[in-house]
Amino acid sequence: MVYGMIGNYDDASDITQDALFLAYKAFPKFRGEAGIYTWLYRIAKNECRKHFYKKKLHTILSLRVEIHNSGIDNDIDSKLRVRKAVASLPFEYRESITLKYFNSMSYQEIADTLQVPIGTVRSRLARGRAVLEKKLKVR
Repeated sequence: MVYGMIGNYDDASDITQDALFLAYKAFPKFRGEAGIYTWLYRIAKNECRKHFYKKKLHTILSLRVEIHNSGIDNDIDSKLRVRKAVASLPFEYRESITLKYFNSMSYQEIADTLQVPIGTVRSRLARGRAVLEKKLKVR
């Protein structure tokens, strides 16, 4: 999940380690009001947000330059292109897209995990897909 949000293996590994350490320290305070996965997810999500704010990464890559320079010829390039496009989405869209398409979660599971109404999940996914469609069109 963290890798899907960040798009960089090394940074995702560091953030995951930080999140797990924070969870370990905070576990005695875990009240069990939410599921353990939801609790861990929220810690990891907050660490991802900190990462983006620290580095001020609002746009990770310029897709036009990347597509122009590399040419999308094979399956690996296509997957990389999709990952980069997802990574360039606003955080709320990226979060929902990652949970739905990379983690195979249902709308209800996403709503529970993010603690938002299911309608919000639907709208974020629809808007995220629309932005992705525009980004992935080769011009």
